[in-house]
Amino acid sequence: MSESTGGNRTTYKGEVLAGHHNFLQWRRDVRTQGETLGVLTLFNGNDSDIESIIQEPSVPVRKHVEKKVATQEHIDQVTNELNKHKTYLKQPKTQLPGTDNADVEAKVHNLTLHLESLTTQENYDAQEKAYRKEYKEDIGIHQWESQVYEKQQKRLQRAKELLMDSIDKTIQPMVVSMNPRSIWSYCHNNFRVQQSVAIPMLYAKLAKVQLSNCQNLQDYISQLRNIRMDLSSHGEQMSDIQFLTQVMNGLTPRYNSVVRDTHMKNEEGMIISSEKFIQRLFVNDMIYSTGGNSGNSNTHNGNTNAKSTGDVKNKDKDKDKGKKNSKCPSCKKNHPGGEAE
Repeated sequence: MSESTGGNRTTYKGEVLAGHHNFLQWRRDVRTQGETLGVLTLFNGNDSDIESIIQEPSVPVRKHVEKKVATQEHIDQVTNELNKHKTYLKQPKTQLPGTDNADVEAKVHNLTLHLESLTTQENYDAQEKAYRKEYKEDIGIHQWESQVYEKQQKRLQRAKELLMDSIDKTIQPMVVSMNPRSIWSYCHNNFRVQQSVAIPMLYAKLAKVQLSNCQNLQDYISQLRNIRMDLSSHGEQMSDIQFLTQVMNGLTPRYNSVVRDTHMKNEEGMIISSEKFIQRLFVNDMIYSTGGNSGNSNTHNGNTNAKSTGDVKNKDKDKDKGKKNSKCPSCKKNHPGGEAE
């Protein structure tokens, strides 16, 4: 177990990946903290790469009306010429040899298109107004996209910091230039344990877990549960009775009374689940910590029954007063009345 931090970086508390031997615990710890930080999907999701979906937004370009405003004189000129040709086409004419209205009709068509293409001041102002509105909307969208992009970049940075802090310094140079998803894939491809090897390894690890080697009861139970989850991830399911037996096997003599009582109830057909048994262990701890009788425990080593309240001592204090010091049968030290110190 290791803790990594630096500056404003997120503190990583978990197993540091060093090789095949601790890959499973590393993966579990990184998943847990990644989920807590809200960055797990950036490297462990089944969706497409999120970093490729949200691209850095481009700054919008302000559009302008490309055509110049035509003068009124020019517009009047084109209009007059167009009207002249239209009037000509409406007048009755004697068809003389070689005459054809097609040329005039073509001129009318071209002049009409030309007139429509001319930009008046009114049209120019209207178009510019529309472009300004469009640009304002584009700026608003750009600002929103920039905020999303910046937020996403920070998430990516946190995800990469988490992964980099969770792997050994000898592995870091291999992945420092990668994005979070690539780092995760690299670690899986290079350190993942095959199922045929992982299951025996986990059972061997399970057999070594003893309460006497753990920080406390909570740490002991957590280690057992984590190994059970790792076995499950490889398709190996531990039954509740198997897990209960494993919990019992690693306990210290202090919990003998709880174990004995559970065996008796199971023999009588009152099957106690592993979770119920664990609850009783914690209750036993609470009683012990408050100075009450907790099954097979005393103030020296927790292996034999002893009264832990001070009532008997207070009651017999006067009776023992003045007696010659003698050795305590429990701790072998000299003190009045032979009571344990």
